[in-house]
Amino acid sequence: MNKKIAITLTVCLVITTMLVVTAFSASDTKIDDSIFQRVSYIDGQINATDVNLREGTSTEHKVTCVLDKGTEVKILGKLDNWYALYVPSKKTVGVADSKYIKTITENKPSEQTASVPAKVAAAVKNVISPDTIGKEEKTLLDILNTARKDAGLDPLKVDTSLQKVAQIKAKDLAENDYFDHKSPSYGSPFDLMRRSGIDFKSAGENLSGNESAKAAAEAWIKNNNHSANILNANFKYVGIGIADDEKYGKVFVTEFIEK
Repeated sequence: MNKKIAITLTVCLVITTMLVVTAFSASDTKIDDSIFQRVSYIDGQINATDVNLREGTSTEHKVTCVLDKGTEVKILGKLDNWYALYVPSKKTVGVADSKYIKTITENKPSEQTASVPAKVAAAVKNVISPDTIGKEEKTLLDILNTARKDAGLDPLKVDTSLQKVAQIKAKDLAENDYFDHKSPSYGSPFDLMRRSGIDFKSAGENLSGNESAKAAAEAWIKNNNHSANILNANFKYVGIGIADDEKYGKVFVTEFIEK
C-alpha cells in the first residue's frame, strides 16, 4: 500500500474588530450600543452576486474580499443587520450584510441535520477511550511533541474527550470512504467537537492517509500547513484517532484545541 494523502484545517473563532465566539447557543450580549446575537445555525450561503466581506459593520469599513454567489459560509453571529462570517474557501473572517446570505441550517433543521446530534451522542457513547493511548498513537504524539520541543513549545496533552472525537472521525473516514474535513455524518470537525461537549477558543485538524504513524507525523511536520497546527503555541490539547483503511492502509486524525 503506497498511497499517501494529507490535509489540514484550522479555525480561530476570533474577529479582531468585533467579537470572540466560542459556542453557538441562543443568547444576547450587549456590545456598545448594539446587540450581538448568538445564533443557533451555523451554515449559510451567499445568495447575491459580488457580496463584499468587510472588516466591520458598515459600508465605511474596508472590503477584504468579494464573495461569489453560492459561496458557502459559516455564520458566527449577528450584529444588527450584519452577519459575522468565516469563509472556508478563502480561510478568512469578516462581516457581510445579512440580506445577502441564505441560512441553510436554521431553527427548523432538516430531518438529516436534526439527526446529527443523535448520531454524535451515539458515536461518543460507543467509543471507549482507554486511560493510556495505544502504541501507534504514542508514536505519533512523541514525534509531534519532539517537534514542539525543538521549537521551544510546551508538549501537547492528550484530552480524553478530544481523543474520542478523533477516533470517531478516523472511523468515519475509513467506513464511509471519503477524505475531507467535513463529514457527511457529523459535519465539520468543529461541529463534532461542540456536539461532543467540548468548549474551545480555537481548533485545528490534520488528516493523513499513510502506512504508519511515524510516516504520517513526519509528513505533517514537513508540510507548512500541517506544521502550523502542530507548532501552534495556543494549541495545548490533542486527540489522536487511527483506523485501518482499504485505500491508504491507515487513516490518521489529530484534533487540536485551545481552551
